[in-house]
Amino acid sequence: MSRIGKRAIAVPSGVTANVEGQTVKIKGPKGALQVALHDDVAVKLDSGQIKIEPRAETKRARAQWAPRAPWWPT
Repeated sequence: MSRIGKRAIAVPSGVTANVEGQTVKIKGPKGALQVALHDDVAVKLDSGQIKIEPRAETKRARAQWAPRAPWWPT
């Protein structure tokens, strides 16, 4: 399992995040970003944090869960 994938993504102050199905929309003072995630992962916004988890323990789901999104913290 990915140790980085287990971390929740904190939404900083001044930035709004919205999760609609598999689409994550983020808007802040420097612009907006929208990313559609694969159906093999579940995404939810919970108390100012974005959490992404694989829906199943398959190789494909774990590969889609890997942190490749441009907004993922390094």
